[in-house]
Order: sequence, then C-alpha cells, then structure tokens
Amino acid sequence: GEGGGIGSSGVGAVSNAFWSSIFFADTLGNLAKNGQQRFLRQTLAGGHYGLVNLTTVPPSVNPDYYTGLLFARLMGVRVLATSVAQEPAQPEFPLRSYCHCARGAGGGVALLLINLHQTQAVNVTRLQLPRPIKQLTVYRLQPERDLHSTSVRLNGAVLRLGPGGALPAMVGVPHDPGQPLLVGPMDIVFAVAAGSVPACAAAPGETLPVGG
Repeated sequence: GEGGGIGSSGVGAVSNAFWSSIFFADTLGNLAKNGQQRFLRQTLAGGHYGLVNLTTVPPSVNPDYYTGLLFARLMGVRVLATSVAQEPAQPEFPLRSYCHCARGAGGGVALLLINLHQTQAVNVTRLQLPRPIKQLTVYRLQPERDLHSTSVRLNGAVLRLGPGGALPAMVGVPHDPGQPLLVGPMDIVFAVAAGSVPACAAAPGETLPVGG
C-alpha cells in the first residue's frame, strides 16, 4: 500500500505534527492486521506531510518519522489477535491495540497502544499471554508541547537529530509487568514483552522473516 496523511501538500502544524502520528500509527497497525504486507509513505520530503523537513537548518524529521521507525524496529511481520481490558471503559474512544511478534526477540511480542481520547488517560490492567511476562519494555511517544508540535518526546526526552543527521538513541524503559500500564491522552505506546508467546519463537535453524 501507499499513503499519506493528507492531500494537497498537507496542513502546517497538523500533518507534519504529532496529530498526524496518531493516525499514522493507527494506519500502520490496522493495515498489518488486515493482511497488508508493505506500506510506502508518500512522501519522504516535501509539503507538510513529508517525513523529513528540509526547511529547517539543519534539516529535521517530523514526528511520523520516529513513529514509523519504532514500528519498523519493534513490530515484527507476524500479526497476532489482541484485546485489552482498560480502566475506565471508553466505548466511544476505545483504546486501539495491535500485537505482533516482536522483531528480533525470539518468543517476544510487541504491542502498539493508541489512546484516542484527548483528556482521559487509560490504565491497561492486564496483559494476558501464554507465558508470564518477565520483562516489559516501554516506548512512549508524546508531543513536545501539544498535538500541533512538530517535535516528539520518547519516554519524556525530546528526540533530535545529532551531528550529521545522526539518529538519536531510541531506548525503551523497563516497566513492572505486574503493574497497570498507563496510556495517557493521545499517547502512542509501544511495549515489548520478551519471551511470552511460543508461536513467536523461531524453530531451531529457522530464521523469522523480516519485512521493511
């Protein structure tokens, strides 16, 4: 598939801002859930919907770049069924949840959780997997200031390119799997549970397929 968040070069502070990442993350999860194997973003640079912003000195990248990068790094090619128990219940704004075998982590799963409510946080109270979760690593994306921000925070730290356009370190933080996982208003949360699903473990000598 090929897609962009908006047509006609987009809208400043919307399609190049954190607003767009909410829908971009949901699109990636939903397409994979429905069998789409590849997704091409239109466009890399240009307008207000590009992943790279060439109007800044030095060039920078928009929130969708980091959202897509985490999806590609963490979410593997095997898609699993998922459901969540959330508090408080929000039938009008259900928490979007997607689950894949984790990329590069034998037997692990990667979750993508998106809270579409603009004021109400959600506690994910249970993660039920075939095996007890021993380790949970969380990657929480939030806007630097508000939804119109063109810069993004990962676990509270603003992501900025380094010298020569080097990507910043994008490291998750440990979370006690016995405690509720808070997903704040309009948060995008990736969570990787190591070694929890036998179906995600490669058989001896097998290499799990890798997709871009």
